[in-house]
Amino acid sequence: MLIFGLWLVFRKIERIPPLSIERVVGSLILFFWLLTILHTFVATAETAEAVALKGIGGGYIGGKFQWVLWIGFGSGGAFTALVAWLGIGIAILLDKPVQELFFWLGPLFAWIRKLLKQAHRFKRTDTCSCFDRGIHPDRRFCHARSEARGG
Repeated sequence: MLIFGLWLVFRKIERIPPLSIERVVGSLILFFWLLTILHTFVATAETAEAVALKGIGGGYIGGKFQWVLWIGFGSGGAFTALVAWLGIGIAILLDKPVQELFFWLGPLFAWIRKLLKQAHRFKRTDTCSCFDRGIHPDRRFCHARSEARGG
């Protein structure tokens, strides 16, 4: 409640968007995700309820979500569900499609692909053709490689 109150006060500043139902729902989704994550750090699915009764971790709500995820999906499925839960919560909070959140992946994969192609091309070069093709500017490096191969 305190956060939403501060949001209402600070939204008079032009950069903060107005409070909408989508942002409230996104905040709640992320809050429950955080409770689940906090509970995951201190308890297993079997001990979730006992730890929640002690007031440690994500409390009763975090313990129940953890128990449902780990018993229902197992460790791998629970991890996948938590990652998806985080993505959906952020998308709803920011009022953006999930695809827009990952716009940076395309250029990253293109850069990695380019590096891998260059590394593959560098491995396949003959004794000194790497200098001729402009891959390596130092001819001594090419001669050192050819001598190390015995050529």
